[in-house]
Amino acid sequence: MQAKTSAPLPQSYVGTRTVRPDGVDKVTGRARFGADFNLPGQLVGRVLRSAHAHARIVSIDTSKAERLPASRPWSPGTISPISRPSSSPPAR
Repeated sequence: MQAKTSAPLPQSYVGTRTVRPDGVDKVTGRARFGADFNLPGQLVGRVLRSAHAHARIVSIDTSKAERLPASRPWSPGTISPISRPSSSPPAR
């Protein structure tokens, strides 16, 4: 006894070009990406990595960054005041 098989469905996308409605904007530079936006009060971060693989970072000198206007130095193990979770439930 043979199992009934249906005819294969047509593969309409195989061998055809994909329509890219945003292609012209990307090629001409008109497209806007997340990195293109600057919002008021936006914080910009920089990552400081060790020059040596698997090295233990004992301390980081943030004095140069602290002299910059409106800088907020951050180091692992600290929570910035912006993202600090509330210790008590919100008031009703």
